[in-house]
Amino acid sequence: MPIGAHLEELRLRLIRSIAVIVVAFIAAWIFRERILSVLFQPHITTAAGARISSALKFRDYTEPVTVQLKASLAVAIGVAAPYLLYQIWAFTAPGLFENERLFFTRLLGVSIICFAAGVLFGYFLFIPIALRFLLSLAPGHTEPMLMMGSYLSLFLMMSVALGIVFQTPLVVYYLVRWDIVSIDSIKSNRKNAVICAFILAAFFTPPDPATQVMMAVPVILLYELGILAAAPAGKTLIHFAKLAAPVILVVSAATAWYHLRPVARLDDFDGLVTINNEPVHEAGVFRLRRGYVVETGSDGKALLFPGLRGERESLALAPDTRVILHGSSAITLEKGVLLAGIRREGSGTGIKVHGGRVGPIHGFVEIEIIDERAFKVTTATGSAEVLYDGQKASIPEGRTRTFRPEDDAAVRDDIMERWGDFFTPDVLF
Repeated sequence: MPIGAHLEELRLRLIRSIAVIVVAFIAAWIFRERILSVLFQPHITTAAGARISSALKFRDYTEPVTVQLKASLAVAIGVAAPYLLYQIWAFTAPGLFENERLFFTRLLGVSIICFAAGVLFGYFLFIPIALRFLLSLAPGHTEPMLMMGSYLSLFLMMSVALGIVFQTPLVVYYLVRWDIVSIDSIKSNRKNAVICAFILAAFFTPPDPATQVMMAVPVILLYELGILAAAPAGKTLIHFAKLAAPVILVVSAATAWYHLRPVARLDDFDGLVTINNEPVHEAGVFRLRRGYVVETGSDGKALLFPGLRGERESLALAPDTRVILHGSSAITLEKGVLLAGIRREGSGTGIKVHGGRVGPIHGFVEIEIIDERAFKVTTATGSAEVLYDGQKASIPEGRTRTFRPEDDAAVRDDIMERWGDFFTPDVLF
């Protein structure tokens, strides 16, 4: 074909590719709220583990729109990627020999599988762990203000990076096949690879042995998978199977248990009640998992049972109340009033509030969010302990106490509002 025909074909294929991306973008924009809920799930998991609010903020009026556009475009490109790759292949394939076509077809297929595996690994395991590590580096007496735009950019960057890292088996395979590195050299450096994997895991994860192993083992498996692909001998296959099979089984079971195991149930409610912003209309028992947000409307009431341990622990939510479930014994009260009924003394159930934590609780204890910086705890029966501003306070039966920062200007403002003109130096002194 002459150069003009090649350029005309290239123009047509670019137009088709852009048209497919536009159609996919429109479809993604229609379902943008559901897409964002999926993309924000690693953050919700991280917030549940760190016991902080899962609500992402925005700094100006345009940021929510920008985030939705970026998320829709990313999903559109991902959905349209197979068609885009086909267009590239259809344009370049006529200039290749038959053996070259077969080589690039296999290479592209395996590369796509590796990339998808890296993205899924990041979504379910690596990204929540990495976010938790970054939060752990924050100094004391600080509170995160997490922005939705920054989170989405970090999420997309990490997903793409992990997709590239998971090309390791493919790289090792072709390094050996093209005689750049010998298979004996790669095998002899197994111990060094294991040490490097654990050093990287110790550096990028919190000081938790289980978390470090969870991060180091996949890197080792990728290295071993590359050796297996480069030298598919019987001994190599057996060595890889012995290493991979128990790891995959344990990791899969632990992941499924953490993400899918219910941590509370909702089986008594009235009026408007939402679970993850979805209204609950029909009566029934709802199993709630980590990261779930339960909110009552102005006419709504709800009764939660943490830990699925029968009726020994219950949380009654008043109207206009929102809670986040971090686990069976960790709940954040973001707004409203909550009545905790704990019938087992010394229970580990704790209610996280502004800069503090209420628990352990025994008896019936009411917790009320007064404003963005203050909360009140009242014990109807039993007792409660409150950890606030580094200090512990015990509230006995029949007592109430309000907690707010000592330097809170709201106290002075309340006095000025109540006393008006009498709050002047000339009158008081």
